[in-house]
Amino acid sequence: MVDISRIVSVVEIRGVRLREASCRSLVRPSELPEAMNVATSCDAKAGKVPPEDGALYIAVNFGLEVHGEDAEESLVAEVRGTFELSYQLPEGEVFSAEELEAFAGVNAVFNAWPYWRELVQTTLARMSLPVLTVPVFRVPKPDSRDASERNGDG
Repeated sequence: MVDISRIVSVVEIRGVRLREASCRSLVRPSELPEAMNVATSCDAKAGKVPPEDGALYIAVNFGLEVHGEDAEESLVAEVRGTFELSYQLPEGEVFSAEELEAFAGVNAVFNAWPYWRELVQTTLARMSLPVLTVPVFRVPKPDSRDASERNGDG
């Protein structure tokens, strides 16, 4: 696992913006199955750091699918969102692509997670579906590559 302590100690967050979102409900509230399963996913990608201003942009993609008991064949609803986080790196600091990706996969996801939780809650409520609370973000285990383990569903 890449050590991100140096980048964490110097980076400053500048902003979080919702870049893209989509949702769909495939059943009416009266047709909801009694038992539902929820699957979530997330991934993050760091952009290149422009040398002139030290800005680092990271896109974090989230997904949530709600299924009935028979899993794949009974999609009830889905919510997807992409958040763009902007950070400022100090002048003269240089980080490897591996450091930036590791930072994106942990810190950027952690910073975007509350926005994702809010998007899911309000979107499901607006679709007249049961409100789900997205679990707290869990830092992935060093040997884990499965995104589902990042969000407590693993």
